[in-house]
Amino acid sequence: MGEYADMLIDGTCDFYTGEYIGEGPGYPRTLRNKPKMHKKGEMTQCAICKKWVKKAGLIDHTKAKH
Repeated sequence: MGEYADMLIDGTCDFYTGEYIGEGPGYPRTLRNKPKMHKKGEMTQCAICKKWVKKAGLIDHTKAKH
């Protein structure tokens, strides 16, 4: 196979977008399903339902949904 195809297969490049995402773990991967974060640490994951919410709204989310 070609060099680019090998990079997709080993996970060096995102298999949806084709952009470089770093050293590959040995299997195809993507960043497509990760939450979009504008600032580092802006969002956190609820421990109960695994939904991604803003840190400032985690308490309100927990009170309303759980």
